[in-house]
Formats: sequence, C-alpha cells, structure tokens
Amino acid sequence: MLLFRHAEGRARRSSGRLTPVALVALSALAADAAAQQSASGNAPPRFKLLRYEEDPRFYADPSRRLDLIDQLKYIPLSDDGGAFLSLAGDARLIYERFDSTLWGVGPQDNDGYLLQRYFLHADLRVGEHFRAYGTLKSSLENFREGGPRPTDENRADLHQAFVDFKLPLGGASSLTLRPGRQELNYGSARVVAVRNGPNDRQTFDAGRVILDLDMGSGRSVRTDVLYARAVETDRGEFDDNWFDEDRTLWGVYATAMLNSAHKLGFDAYYLGNDFEAKRYQRASGPDERHTIGTRWFANTGGFDADVEGAVQFGETGDEDAFGYLAAVNSGYTFASALLSPRLAVEAGVSSGDDGSGDVGTYNLLFARAGYYGELGILGNQNLVHLNPQLDLRLAEGLTFTAECYFFWRASEDDGIYTAGGGLLRAGTEAAGRFIGVQPTATLSYRPDRRWHLLAQYGYLSPGSFIDDTGPSEDIHFVRVEVTFSF
Repeated sequence: MLLFRHAEGRARRSSGRLTPVALVALSALAADAAAQQSASGNAPPRFKLLRYEEDPRFYADPSRRLDLIDQLKYIPLSDDGGAFLSLAGDARLIYERFDSTLWGVGPQDNDGYLLQRYFLHADLRVGEHFRAYGTLKSSLENFREGGPRPTDENRADLHQAFVDFKLPLGGASSLTLRPGRQELNYGSARVVAVRNGPNDRQTFDAGRVILDLDMGSGRSVRTDVLYARAVETDRGEFDDNWFDEDRTLWGVYATAMLNSAHKLGFDAYYLGNDFEAKRYQRASGPDERHTIGTRWFANTGGFDADVEGAVQFGETGDEDAFGYLAAVNSGYTFASALLSPRLAVEAGVSSGDDGSGDVGTYNLLFARAGYYGELGILGNQNLVHLNPQLDLRLAEGLTFTAECYFFWRASEDDGIYTAGGGLLRAGTEAAGRFIGVQPTATLSYRPDRRWHLLAQYGYLSPGSFIDDTGPSEDIHFVRVEVTFSF
C-alpha cells in the first residue's frame, strides 16, 4: 500500500497528468489490491458491454476506491451520498490488415490501418428515482487505402444522452422510463446489438419503458417496450442528427430468468422495423418487417446452450416479404481437465429468396457486425453456417479460441450480403452453394479488469459460389486490439 501511495504521488507530480507509464503502474498496483479484495469476497464489479448497466454505488465505501482512477467512480455531491457523479471511460486501439479484401474486388491495402475509439461516460444519480447519463465519443481511422468505411470514423460526437425516471414497485422490482440517445443490445445480439466490433458503435434515439419484476428464488422478468430510430453516423464533429427517419425500430423484448444460479431462462420478442430504403437481390425500396422470436439459454454443470428462432413478415417495395432465422450455440466445458477446454458447435440458417412468391431474404435488423468473427465479411442473410469451436484457458486471464466456419447459401436464387445488410454478390442457380471455409484463431488476455489485449488471425478460402461469380482470391485477416477501461 505504501508503494502504491508513493507511485500515486509521483504520478500527480508528473507534469500535472498521468503519463502512459504511470497509468500502467497504477493499474498494476490497483490490480494487486483488487486481487486482495477478490480473495476477501469483495471484488470490484466487472465492466459490462453496456457501461450504463454498471452500478457505481459499489464505490460509495471509500475503502473500495483503490487508486486515482477509482476516485472518479464515485464523486459525492451531497452530504448523505444520495446524489453523486460517476465517471467512466474506454480507449481502444486496433491494427487491422486484409490481404485480398472481398476476394480481390476493389482497392486493396496490404499494409493495414489503425482504428482508435474513445468514450467518456458520466452517470449522475439523485436519490433512487432520477438519473442522467451521457457519453462523448471519438472514433478515428488512419492509413486505410481508400479512406474510412462508414463505421470507421466519427471524429467527435454525443454518443449517449438519456435520463431515467424510476418508480420502485417493492423489493427489487421497478418501472423505469428512459427517453434519449442510448445503446441497445438484446439477447445474443442476433437481432439488435451495439455493434462493438466496428470502430463506431450503433446508438439510437429512443423512448423505452422498462419493467423489472423480481419473483424471488432466482427468478425475474424484464420487459422492455421501445420505440427507436437508429442514429446515422456522420464523420465530422457533433453532426449526428437527432431522430433520423431512415431506420425505425419498435417493439417489446422480454427476458424471463427461471433460475439465476444456472443462468436458465428465455427471451420472447416482437420487433417491428421500417427502413426507408433496402436492397435485396430481387426487390428494393422501403422495407417494413415484423419479427417474432424466442431464445432459450442455460449454463449449468459445464453445459451451456443458446438456441434462437424467429420469423418475419411484412413488405419490401411493393411485394410481400417473409423470412426466418434459426441458430444454436451449445458447448461443454471440462473444468477439471488440463486447460479447461470448452468444445462447442454453432450452427444456423437465415432465409434467402427463391425467386418466386414473397421476398424471402431475411432482414438482419441491427444484428452485431462481425457476426462470424471480426473478419466481418458476411452478414446473416441467405446463409447456412456450421462452426465447431475449441476454447482453452492457457493461464489466468489468458484464453485461446480456435474455430472454423463453413458457409453455404440457403437459396440458390439469392446472393450473399454484407454484415451491414447490403448485397455483396448476386447469385444464380448456375453458381454453387458453397461460399467458403473460414478458420480463425484468437488469443485473448486480460491481465486485470482494466486491460484487454486481443490478437486474431482469420483466413477465408473461397468456395464454388465465389469462384463462379467473380474474383476469388484467398482472404487473410489480422487484428490486434488493446483496450483500457475504467
């Protein structure tokens, strides 16, 4: 502890700011203290994908603020602590390189490029009933041949700005009204996600009513009623418009937890969407869909499973539309074996168009990008995939994942689509079904709760469909990522 205080004092005197070396030193020392807290059963909470879901009241006890950074997690604004401000942040640096992007179509960049993303979050709470939350962001791209892609750069903007009005309903139950700009992420992110892989995360201007019911004995139900419009990303400074009408989303998403100890539960949802313009191989124009789905999940005794199915109906242009999605990801972890291996298989199908009757291509809504690894070429439309996986725990915080995706077209009359939902290559019956095989290896290291280092290599070998429809060079992909969060 004396060493920590000495390092903290030196950092304060270093030009009035934290140097990178001092930041790493403080983080390492804090990790030591955090490990001691963990041993005593009083570990700091982990950071979540949606940072606004974290509860900073853990830090109300001064003894839990381990370093300079932790002091920012709970800044009391009243004598009784009922009003406080909490600050949080994320910084991510990525190097990516593609060889033969899109199988050799378009401009090529064999040197790679850098992506940077920064978030600063502020969480203001006044009593148990009111909260205001805001996030500033900056997403930057450097050295990419052809310039930034649509999701690469947003130099500075307001990422989130919402308020909560919370009505307690007894016990842990509550009703929350949440209007404002916010991130959304539901279930396994197959329908609505924050799109964490790309440099600029997805956000919505939305109004939500959230009902949380605590049923006791590890059972709970959350029902989320929403109306939202996706925020259009513009690359400049504070130029993302409010309430864009191009992509609208509404509906109800409910999650019932049947046994929290075994993480056993299910989701049920209805989601409607209205896209101003959408292009599929056979049809284009305004696209309105209604998606009804369910998802079941469990994680107990080493076994884990996630199964989801959904159907869609609506209109695309002047034609009726009908689509579907089915997916499963199931595995078993041999916790007592060497390296605690997890063997798993993921499989799924999303509908394509057969050239007659209703437009059959599934609309992936706002699903996560990089749906099949960070290589991120294919979107989940007109696709059948199979993916065996192996996870190994090499050391504390260090994991290795090996997986191999196999891709086919679901319909021979439809093409393949990008992760953003655009038509990537048109298809015909004359072309083969097989799209390709994609082995991927990922090394992930978390030395402490604040740092995350990731390295991934992917290789996409084209199949008969790619060979029959245009350039078909092998794609090689490398991604190295460093993230710091507080």
